[in-house]
Amino acid sequence: MTDVIPVSDPHIFSETQRMAQTQAVMAIMKDNPELFNKKVVIQRFLKQIKVPGINEIMVDVPPPVKMDAANENVAMAIGQAAYAYPEQDHLGHIQAHLDFAKSPIFGGNPIIAPAYIPKAVEHIKQHIVLWYLNRMTGYVQKSMGEKLEDYDLQKDPKAVDKLFALASQHVEMDADQTLKGIMPVIQQLVEGLQKFKPQPQMTPDTKVLLDTSMAETQRRAKRDEAELNLKDKELAAKIQMDMAKLQQDQQEAMEDLQMKLAIATSDQEMKERIETARLTRDAAKLNFEQTKAVSTQGDRYGNE
Repeated sequence: MTDVIPVSDPHIFSETQRMAQTQAVMAIMKDNPELFNKKVVIQRFLKQIKVPGINEIMVDVPPPVKMDAANENVAMAIGQAAYAYPEQDHLGHIQAHLDFAKSPIFGGNPIIAPAYIPKAVEHIKQHIVLWYLNRMTGYVQKSMGEKLEDYDLQKDPKAVDKLFALASQHVEMDADQTLKGIMPVIQQLVEGLQKFKPQPQMTPDTKVLLDTSMAETQRRAKRDEAELNLKDKELAAKIQMDMAKLQQDQQEAMEDLQMKLAIATSDQEMKERIETARLTRDAAKLNFEQTKAVSTQGDRYGNE
């Protein structure tokens, strides 16, 4: 009897499924780049679509090399990464990098800054956190009187936690005295990083969408402005009519008072004058109502 040993993953039964898996990984990597080795994923995809000579077309990433501060500045100036190591003099490295960055001839030079500043910001960050780590562990080891073992090997991790909490207060004071002076320069570097950060290019589809959105916004703004103007006109007309009605009411009240006075005094001439004024007023009121109705109807047809 012969045992049959599969030569590939039995769960992957077709080239189509392999391709689907690779594309799914690339999609996840796009949203979570910090969780993936981008070069390995892309190599796998190129191999999947059978691109020849993958190693020839992919850029080789050199392994980290320990260098002095001057060589690190040169490497970062030409766009290469530099790495910090725990045993280095971090303050010395930080000083050398900030001096280089501040110089208008070196790091501040327009032909050097775009490549240098992004790499320098990341590298100086490494030195700062390693300086912090060295100070913290130094205080703890001094309190313990022995070398600090790995945390997961500690017999009493709570006691170690308390030592780190105490050390943190000392390190904060050390940092305020030692590193506070370099923060303005670092802030300038960060601002320069934003300046030289490449701006995302707008695709044709995105531009069409943006133009359409702006046109719709402008159309709505014009519509709202027209509606506001119409409301203002209607409000002005209403105020005018209310004022006219108020004056009319006051005039009628005055005439009623005069009529009562004429009746009380038996003044026939005043009665006739008041009646004539009322007839004239009623005719003017009727004419006003007819004019208002015609105007309202015209506005309605015009809006339609």
